[in-house]
Amino acid sequence: MARRPHDWIDDALHEIDYLRKLTARHPRGALLSDETLNNAMVYSLLKLTEARRNLPKELTEAHKDIPWPAVFSFGNQLRHEYFALADERVLRVAETELMHWSRRCLKCAIQSNVEA
Repeated sequence: MARRPHDWIDDALHEIDYLRKLTARHPRGALLSDETLNNAMVYSLLKLTEARRNLPKELTEAHKDIPWPAVFSFGNQLRHEYFALADERVLRVAETELMHWSRRCLKCAIQSNVEA
């Protein structure tokens, strides 16, 4: 069965919640220095940006308050330029920028459920 837009949004919200818990549970130093924690954070961000990549253009255009190009660009950096991406940048996205995306994604999810 084909996935619908709200399935992808649910995935994104799940990863945002996971990252919120991960960053709350562990000190910054551990998130930056512990390879397992750092990889978990990166993988979760990859899943989040992949979910965004699968959203239909109509949906992303209807929610211009979400910085979709930044999410898409960050996903490309994680996939193709991971070796040049600073761990501090990854952590900053996980700690702060995601909180802004999550509220907006929730609004987007509500609308996509209505349209589904």
